[in-house]
Amino acid sequence: MTNLMLMGGRVIDPLSGADGLYDLIMLDGEIDALEPAGRIAAPEGALVLNCNGMWVVPGLIDPHVHLRDPGFPEKETIASGLQAAAAGGFTTVAAMANTMPANDSAETTQYMLERAREVQGVHLVPVAAVTKGLEGRELVDFDAMIQAGARMFSDDGIPIDDQAVLARAFDEAARTGFAISLHEEDRALT
Repeated sequence: MTNLMLMGGRVIDPLSGADGLYDLIMLDGEIDALEPAGRIAAPEGALVLNCNGMWVVPGLIDPHVHLRDPGFPEKETIASGLQAAAAGGFTTVAAMANTMPANDSAETTQYMLERAREVQGVHLVPVAAVTKGLEGRELVDFDAMIQAGARMFSDDGIPIDDQAVLARAFDEAARTGFAISLHEEDRALT
């Protein structure tokens, strides 16, 4: 692994509280030193990058992405979507359930996670559907989806009009401790 020195970039790191111009040294893929710009020398043999005018931040998180796989791999595969995320500095993405088929079964969640393992450097958070087929009528099996690796639930952009179904979904969210993200509107008014 290449040792690296990032010189003079604006480091924004909530964990350490750093927010300013710093030099950062990485040895064997780990941060070894973080000092105000100009105070440390590059290790011998390190690749030195001038980061003047650039931001150096921890990996970004996108909590709402639309991967087209399963269903439309000709548009985008999970691998190509995650590679694009990595190119933009994202290390975690939450993939919405509006695929074809919808992510409403443990098998679909497992498929997504298996494809994601093919790409290093980006963590995929599968968002499971709240209702089967995103149809707003019958809840998915929350326990099975969580067991398979889903970490959030959403019918992504499709309101759940049936208030009884929505109430049961809230009960499941409370019972399991997993969040539901909704796009609710009264379709009679829109």
